Amino acid sequence: MDWFVVILMAGMVAMFWKYFTWVNRRNRARLQILRADAEAQFKALAVESTDERYRFSGETAVVVDEVVRIDGSDDRIDDAWLIRFCRNPKGEYFQFISNSSRGPYIKHVPHNLARIALKKKYVPPKHTDG
Repeated sequence: MDWFVVILMAGMVAMFWKYFTWVNRRNRARLQILRADAEAQFKALAVESTDERYRFSGETAVVVDEVVRIDGSDDRIDDAWLIRFCRNPKGEYFQFISNSSRGPYIKHVPHNLARIALKKKYVPPKHTDG
């Protein structure tokens, strides 16, 4: 009887291990697809402005900071966000957010807020208005 319990427990552990590694592989694959989609959205993004400082191109922007946020449970990813703080060639900061269910969003970030959000990664602009 004791051997039966040991074998049963070993079988259950093996089944759970197989399930959790399968879920992990599935979630990693989904996250890679979502990240590739977000990267393509970022590279294709362009914001035109009459003032050169506020122009943005995903091709020329420098990513200063990046966060990936995932919503879901242990066995699935319901939603994922890629959040980037970027700097354009003129030294202006933008926040790019790509959400797997809503698509991309970009917003200019004033320097006082960029300084707070980025801390030591913040670089002041080199342009002058005069």
